[in-house]
Amino acid sequence: MSADQQPVERNQIVVGDALTRLSALADGSIDCVVTSPPYFRLRDYGADGQIGIEPHVDDWVNHLVMLSDEIHRVLVSTGTFWLNVGDTYSGHSSQGAARKSLLMAPERLALRLQDNGWIIRNMGVWHKRNGTPESVTDRLARRHETLILATRRPRYYFDLDAIREPHAESTLRRARAGRAGPGRSSREGLPYEGIAASQTLRLEQAMHPLGKNPGDVWTLSTRPSTEDHYAMFPPEIPDRCVRASTRPGDVVLDPFAGRSTTGVAALGHGRQYLGIDINPIDHDAAARRLQEVSQ
Repeated sequence: MSADQQPVERNQIVVGDALTRLSALADGSIDCVVTSPPYFRLRDYGADGQIGIEPHVDDWVNHLVMLSDEIHRVLVSTGTFWLNVGDTYSGHSSQGAARKSLLMAPERLALRLQDNGWIIRNMGVWHKRNGTPESVTDRLARRHETLILATRRPRYYFDLDAIREPHAESTLRRARAGRAGPGRSSREGLPYEGIAASQTLRLEQAMHPLGKNPGDVWTLSTRPSTEDHYAMFPPEIPDRCVRASTRPGDVVLDPFAGRSTTGVAALGHGRQYLGIDINPIDHDAAARRLQEVSQ
């Protein structure tokens, strides 16, 4: 640890610029990052150095890539980086695409992260069960955001069993006992019931006793906040990320902490947490939430 770097400040949220705060953390001091950075041209926090108000979408990407370099440094070699990001429509060609076109912000960011050495393991989808109604008549209403899973190395910590979902009843019925494929029939003297039976056997063998892989499309409802912060992502997202990517006692970082939804998930599952946010108003609300879950 260099003289200007510090140990991780545990179980709290600190006010400041994310890049500056991250640069002060020691190498390999974080086990997992779960965050939802400000989306391009969505909200002005009125703070110097904030991300999201850049004139061009590629400038937004550049700022997040600079931040990701610091995250790469402070993350342990087996750590994971989860990013919930949304897209937006261009208001002018100077923003990076023709007016009214999607800017493809999540895709631009993922490609730049990949170019910078990150391994992109998933480009998942948060499907919003109760998405905000839109009055547009010349396109489809938006009902999803992107969830990127990036890692430093091909081998990393990931506990799929922690987030498995129950098998559907229809799947369990199809995999009921007593069906046999031709190979098993000849070996065990069981009746062969045709191609459908063979497919059922393969299904039975593939089923995990703890449940199924949740897949890369998460259908979750947006959650209203008691605080004035419409950009909060649902608690199920950081909850799943924390359970899948960390062990009890590990340190979870959110460099755009907001109201500390990630922090609540981390502390609730026995992990340690550090949040950073540039907005002091969000800090007060986040500190109250962390205090409540710590009691």
